[in-house]
Amino acid sequence: MNPLPRASSRLRGACLVLATALLGPALVVGGASGAAADPGDQPRGTAVFQIASFNLLGAGHTDGPKAPRKKFKNSKVRLGITKRIIDARSVDVVGFQEMHYPQAQQWTANFGDEWATFPGTRRGADPGRFSLSWNKSVFEAVKLQTIKIPYFKGQELPMPYVLLRHRGTGQEAWFINVHNPANTQGDATRFRAEAVRREGDLINRLSRETPGAPVFLTGDMNDRDKFFCPMVRRAPVIASAGGYRTAQGGCRPPGQMDVDWIVSTKENSFTSHTSLRDAQVSEASDHPFIVANANILAPRVRSAATDRVLVIGAAGLGGRLLRTHKGATPVLQRLMGSGASTTSARTAPETTLTMPNLVTMLTGRRVARADGGHGVTGNSDTGGTVHSAAGQYTSSVFDLTHNHGMRTAFYSAHPRSALIRRTWDGAHGGGDPFGPDNGRDKIDVDPVLPDDGAVASRVAADLRANPARLTVVEMTGLAAARARSKYGSKEHVAALRTLDQRIGAILAAVNNTPALANTMVVVAGTTGASKEGDSPTVRRQRLQEVPLLVRGPGVPRGEGLYTLNPESTYERTGQGRYDGTGPVMIGAAANLVTAALKLPPIPGSQVNTTQRLNVLPLD
Repeated sequence: MNPLPRASSRLRGACLVLATALLGPALVVGGASGAAADPGDQPRGTAVFQIASFNLLGAGHTDGPKAPRKKFKNSKVRLGITKRIIDARSVDVVGFQEMHYPQAQQWTANFGDEWATFPGTRRGADPGRFSLSWNKSVFEAVKLQTIKIPYFKGQELPMPYVLLRHRGTGQEAWFINVHNPANTQGDATRFRAEAVRREGDLINRLSRETPGAPVFLTGDMNDRDKFFCPMVRRAPVIASAGGYRTAQGGCRPPGQMDVDWIVSTKENSFTSHTSLRDAQVSEASDHPFIVANANILAPRVRSAATDRVLVIGAAGLGGRLLRTHKGATPVLQRLMGSGASTTSARTAPETTLTMPNLVTMLTGRRVARADGGHGVTGNSDTGGTVHSAAGQYTSSVFDLTHNHGMRTAFYSAHPRSALIRRTWDGAHGGGDPFGPDNGRDKIDVDPVLPDDGAVASRVAADLRANPARLTVVEMTGLAAARARSKYGSKEHVAALRTLDQRIGAILAAVNNTPALANTMVVVAGTTGASKEGDSPTVRRQRLQEVPLLVRGPGVPRGEGLYTLNPESTYERTGQGRYDGTGPVMIGAAANLVTAALKLPPIPGSQVNTTQRLNVLPLD
C-alpha cells in the first residue's frame, strides 16, 4: 500500500484504525517529538457503541381499570425503569416496540433533552409504536424515513429507518426498527414472511445506496429460526446472538434465540450479546432487554492491505539501549528506518515487570484487577490462568483472531509462558459465539522450546512453511543477561547484539517469503533496563521507557509516533495513563493487532479501545 495522500480530517480519521493496525505506537527515534502537528489532525477510529432492542409492553396493556395485564405497573412507572436499564447498560441507540402514544409522549417529555426519537409523537399513534431513539451526544440524525411493514391482519404500518452519524468518528449507519406481527389475532405466518422479505430488501437497498454505511435492524420479530434463516439468506447480515449462513447457502441458527433480535450488515462486528431477563427487566416488560456491543471499523481499516501480524516482545529492551548502542542493533535500527517507531513508549503505569506487561499487550487491559484489569502482577507462572487472576474471562488477541477463523501462534522459551498457553488452551479458552465454531483452543501453535535461539529458529521455519495469521513471540535472553551482569557490560551488550540477530533471522523469513509481503511487524520492549546507581525515580523511568517499532503496508518510513498521533503527549519522564492522554503505552499493541486484522477492539480492553493509535501519514 502506498503512503496516503493528503486528505480531509474525516478521511484521515478513517485511516486511524488502520494506522494503528498496521504499525502500532511509533515515536520519533531518540525520543524527539518531531514536527509539531495539530491535535485536530488525529485520525478517527472505530465507532464503538451499545445498541438495544426492547418491547416496552404497550400502555394499552397495563394502564387503566380494563387493562388486561394486571400484574404489571402502569406504563409511566415502567418507562422510568426502562430508562434506568438503558443507563446502566450505557446504551446509545435503541429500537422500541409497543411504544404506545402515552409512552412516546412521556419519553419525549422526560428525556427529550438527552434522547432524540423518531417517529415518537411526530406522526401520530401508529408510527410511534415502533420508534427508534438515540443519545444525541453520541449520534446525530442525517435522514429520517419510514417503510410500510405488514402488521396484524396484514395492515401495513409505517416503521422507521434512520441514517445516523456517529459524532466521535463521523461514521454513518442506518438503523431500522420493526415489529413483525404475532399470532394473537390469527395466524400471521404469511405476514411475517412478507415483513422479512421487505426488511431484507430494504437492507440490501440501503447497502447499495450508501456503501460503507452498515445497516442495523432491531425488532420483535415474533419468530426465532423462522426469522433468522430467511433473513440471512436474503441479506448479508450477522446477528448479535450468533449463528450464520453456511457456505452452501444453508443456515445455522444461534444456540439460544429470542423472538427479539439485533442484526447488522458485515461492516459492523458484534463483540457482545446479552438477553437480559433480570428482576428489573421483568418489572418493566414481558420481553427481554436485548443489548449488543457494535463496532464499525474505519473505512481505511476495512480496505487495509495487511493480512498477517507478527508481534515480538523483548524483555529488557529499553529505549535508551537502542539510542546508545546503535552499533549492536543494526536490525532494529533498520526497522526504525523502514517504518514508524519510538524509543519512548511506556510500560503499564502499575508495574515494569515483564509478565504483566506481556499480558497487557495481549489483552489491552490495565493490570489492576480492582479496575477491570487482568490481575497478573507477578513475574512467574502461578499455575492458574489470567482468567482466575482477573476474576473473569479475559479476552485476548488470540480470542478474536481464532474466533474469526484465523490461525494463531505463540512462541516463548521462558517457563512462565506456561501461563499464557494454559489461559487460552482448550480447557480454559472461551466459546466462539460468532460464525462457525472454531473451538476453545485459541492458540493453534504453542511449542515448548529451550531458549531464545530455538524460538527464533522455530518462528522463522514456521513463517516460511505454514505462517499463522497472528504470530506472537517473546524473547527473554536480554533481560536474563542484565540480571547476571552490569548495565552496558560486555555480556549485556553481547546479549543485545544476539537479540538483534535473532530478530533479524525472523525478519529475514518475512522478507524472503512472498506470502508474507503484507505482514505487519511490531517489536516492543516489555520492560526497560536501568543502570547501577540510578535513583529509584530514575530507575523506574528507565524501566518504563521502551521502544515500539512497527513496519507494514502503508506505514511511512522513518516517521515518529508522536508526530502521527498529535493527541499523544511526548514526555521524557512521564508514564502512560489509561485515559488516553500522555505517552503511548505498549498495551496499545493489542488493539493495534485487531485493527490490522480487520477485527473489532478486544472486549474488556482499556487501552486504544477505539483503535485510534495512528501509524499512517497525517498528510
